[in-house]
Parts: sequence; structure tokens; C-alpha cells
Amino acid sequence: MIMLLGPKNAGKTSLLKRLAGDKDCEWSGKRFDQACPSPQPTTGMRTCGFNTASGQRVAVREIGPTMFPMWSSFLDDSATTSVMYMIDGTNRTQIAEASCQLRQLLTSDKASRVRVALVVNKSDCPEALSNAEINDWLSLDQLAATLEESDHPALFKISVLSNTGLEELVKWMST
Repeated sequence: MIMLLGPKNAGKTSLLKRLAGDKDCEWSGKRFDQACPSPQPTTGMRTCGFNTASGQRVAVREIGPTMFPMWSSFLDDSATTSVMYMIDGTNRTQIAEASCQLRQLLTSDKASRVRVALVVNKSDCPEALSNAEINDWLSLDQLAATLEESDHPALFKISVLSNTGLEELVKWMST
């Protein structure tokens, strides 16, 4: 089981809908945001599953932003093997909150037993953070200095709308 969390409006629910192939939205030939309305923010949690191209089943538990303070209790579940922390790569006002939450997650004793990925959504937008800005704004170098090398998060720059980077993310999710 993969736990997915992050600040409000980062695109967590949209990512799950995209990966699950939500048939309620007509994506072919249209951008995702033009094809269907933005989903309502998750207020609790939801579990979603999808099959990869190789047929492997991947289960994801999305933790809504209001439940972030309780995220560590979900790591007590031995079924949780990975954590994806997702941010909106265009929302600079959200980065301070994201930096604090990411630091809390990565320095937790409980998180040391799971793989962690930092997922930066909306990377196809002109105003998206560059790699250097992601590193600076989230203090990734400082954070890395406090972690074992094996605890460093994998970084994925994606776009749920344009499907950019999702193949690499799914590969990580299925390993």
C-alpha cells in the first residue's frame, strides 16, 4: 500500500483518477482540466487501486490535508510500504507549509522503514518551480544532510493534466 499525502489542491485526487483510468472523464483529445471538473478536496481518506501496464495491482491510500496531523498513525500499518508526498509546483505560497510537512515526514522514525517520493505536480506550466527552486524552497540539501542516503526521497516532476512524468512515477510505485 502506498500512502499519498500533501497540501490541499496539489492534485492528489486527480492523480489517482488519472492512474485508475476514471471513465467518467473524457480525456482523449482534451486536457484533463477541460474534460472534467476539478474534484472536491478529500476531507478524510480514500483508497484507490489500479493495474500497471504489466498487470501489477497497486493500491494507494490518499490522506486528505485535514488529516495530515494523523499521517504517522497510518505508518503503523505494516501494509504501508511507500509514501508519496505531492505538492503543486506552481503554488509558491504553499511551499513553506510543504517544506515543514516534508521535513516532519522524512525525519520521523516511522518513515525510515518506507520509501518516500516527492511528487511535484503541474511541472508543465511555465510558472512551475525549477529543480533549483524546488531544492532551495524545500531545503532539500539541508534535509538530505540529516538523513541516511537510503532515506533520501525520490523526486518526480509530473503533470497530471498532460500525463508528463507519470510513466516513471508508476514504475517507482510498482517496485
